[in-house]
Amino acid sequence: MPFHIGSVSGGGSPKGLYRASGISLILIAVVVAISTVIAFATPSTPFSPEKALTSYPSQAALFFATNAMGVLIGVLGFVGVVGLYASLRETNPGFSLVGTVFGAAAFTVTLVSTAMTLATPALYDSYASSAATAGDKAAFVAAYETISQASSAIGGVSFVLLGVFALIVSWVMLKGVFSKGVAYLGFAVFVVVSVLVASGPFPAAGFVGFIGYVALVVLIAAFSAAVGVKLFRLGSAK
Repeated sequence: MPFHIGSVSGGGSPKGLYRASGISLILIAVVVAISTVIAFATPSTPFSPEKALTSYPSQAALFFATNAMGVLIGVLGFVGVVGLYASLRETNPGFSLVGTVFGAAAFTVTLVSTAMTLATPALYDSYASSAATAGDKAAFVAAYETISQASSAIGGVSFVLLGVFALIVSWVMLKGVFSKGVAYLGFAVFVVVSVLVASGPFPAAGFVGFIGYVALVVLIAAFSAAVGVKLFRLGSAK
């Protein structure tokens, strides 16, 4: 069955979905850019879990702002991958579905990682309590460190899933309604993720990790924006 922008298998029009997905993906690109600027503008001096717990009051606004962005990216991502699937399924329904599953998994893991991070303010309240003994505080520090490490590891998994998603959908894009330039951006996302994973524990540390992270967020933002613009144009076509 040939692909027609104005129709789907059920006889309805996907244009509204395309527009919503396009806007969602463009917004993801904007949020990723903003969060990256905030990350680089924020002092990155490493400090212990104890200092993290005691300094939370002065960092509360930044903490909730960055985590709100994580939630927003996760929610918008679901809308984006559904619209992308709708635009690619006529080209290759099987791989489009597989790619969508990986994309949805990536954004689900992002939400899980963010949810774990949002559990740490409760530890601050307990740590700062006048009733907390030295033993209690040691337990709160251990819990904070465990949550932080787990959240970071889960966040790394989300990048890996996102890389696989980008690889699969980009391969389908080579024969679909998207330009090859958009597909190549997706391939680049996968390549950078692969390099970071091969460099050691994800995310990689040191100079390679820093350069890789910068390259990855730039590529993710560019890929998301390019796909979003195309989907929006599909939804706005007459």
